[in-house]
Amino acid sequence: GDDLQNDNSDVYCPKGRVYMNCGYFPMKSSGIGSAQYGSRRKQLKNQLDKLITKAEELDDEIAAEGPFSINRFKKQAELFRLKVDMQKTGEMLMSASIIEPNDSVLKMSPDKSVGLTREGGVCCKVQKGISIEYHILGRFNIAPSSSEYKR
Repeated sequence: GDDLQNDNSDVYCPKGRVYMNCGYFPMKSSGIGSAQYGSRRKQLKNQLDKLITKAEELDDEIAAEGPFSINRFKKQAELFRLKVDMQKTGEMLMSASIIEPNDSVLKMSPDKSVGLTREGGVCCKVQKGISIEYHILGRFNIAPSSSEYKR
């Protein structure tokens, strides 16, 4: 038949191509205005660290004020705004970590110009009437390159 199937399994692979996909991250950007890989993540991390330091300083200042001080209320309002900024920056850092994952979760090319996620998916394209579906067949892991074995 047109499909590939093991006799003892209900899993089959339709005739056609099998696709393997994973994350692809060029490490060296090119072009005008391009940033170094990971720079956005580092910038946001530094920004969050500064916000945290400022919040800790404000906490100390609030503790030093009297319980009914006008300055205390002003500083508490500033601390509230600062915590909102910390939340937003933290969310942006999470997004940047997805767009620019840490090198430790990537498999690097020998020249370090490209990183691939260590895991990926295997799927096949299936035509269903006028629509196209991609059926997931399984997962794969990227093995170390031969140069990594020599180390």
